[in-house]
Amino acid sequence: MLMSQPSGSPESFDETPGLDARCQVIPLTEPGLGRSAPEHGAGLVVWFTGMSGSGKTTLSTLLSGHLRNLCGDVRHYDGDIFRARKNNTDFSRQGRIQNIDTAREFVHASLAKDCVSVVSFITPYECMRTRNRECFGRYLEIYCKCDLDVLIARDAKGLYAKALAGDLPAFTGISDSFEEPVRPDIVVHTGMDDIALCLETILRHPAIEAFSDPDARAAAAL
Repeated sequence: MLMSQPSGSPESFDETPGLDARCQVIPLTEPGLGRSAPEHGAGLVVWFTGMSGSGKTTLSTLLSGHLRNLCGDVRHYDGDIFRARKNNTDFSRQGRIQNIDTAREFVHASLAKDCVSVVSFITPYECMRTRNRECFGRYLEIYCKCDLDVLIARDAKGLYAKALAGDLPAFTGISDSFEEPVRPDIVVHTGMDDIALCLETILRHPAIEAFSDPDARAAAAL
């Protein structure tokens, strides 16, 4: 069933400049470190990856709202807010890896049975995604795939123009690499398809359908 979007929601990714009031992101508190991998039946982690402007925030916000209406316990982590609250401006390769390591700890610390953690970070390197799969027992990776020329033309935040002018060093896709995900669970083609179709693709995945159904969710947690 196609999910209806909230009133006033954009239909096209060209109309979404980034994070807005629809995005409910949980407060950040220091996680416990050195946690072991979650037990079978622990919460589901839905991790959006993709370049800047590829639709991660838009789709993760809509997915979070949809699941929150159905099952309540949904936490949403957005990369821009995370960096801002941690005052993290290190965009070197090691700095990016450390940022994702820290984010992973926050997500890991919040995991609980029947909880869905929706995460939207660029996550540009495959080593980051591989580590995610190792750390989370129930993990769904969603790749927001969009060609660079479309992102440059879209450029709602003006970041690509600045990067091309040399004003933003180490910018993903321009002066720093984005490694194509090797085995994403879902690929949504945000450069070609509209928001409704991309969201429908996500909602039809069995793991998402299970958390949309209280009986199936209870059975999966056993």
